[in-house]
Order: sequence, then structure tokens, then C-alpha cells
Amino acid sequence: SLTPGGVIRRDETVFRLALEHAPPIPLVMVLSGGYQMSNAPVIADSILNLHQKFSILRPHGLPATPSARRV
Repeated sequence: SLTPGGVIRRDETVFRLALEHAPPIPLVMVLSGGYQMSNAPVIADSILNLHQKFSILRPHGLPATPSARRV
């Protein structure tokens, strides 16, 4: 069983290791159903932490990398 802090550290570790790999390993984060309402703040806190550390959130429609942009 993970504590709320453990969930945040786990997610951060996965993202850090994938992004530090050469070349970076692509990641997809899927928010599946089945969570209890009491878990929503932990999931939100983890996503916000990932954004603060790795800038994972972008405005809708903006490509993930400059190379992914359409020409």
C-alpha cells in the first residue's frame, strides 16, 4: 500500500528515469477509473508535481516536441 507521498515519489521517479534515458523514453499516463473519491487529491497532486518538475502540461493542440510539429 502506497502513502500519498509514496504515489507522488513513484510517479516522479518513473518520469525522471524515462526522461533522463538517452534517448528519452516516451510516456503515456492513463487515468483509469475505479478510484475512490478520496484518492482524487493524491492523483491531482501527483500530476501537478510532475508538471512543476517536468512541464508535462501544455495548452491543447501544442505538440510535445518541436520535431512533432507539422510543417
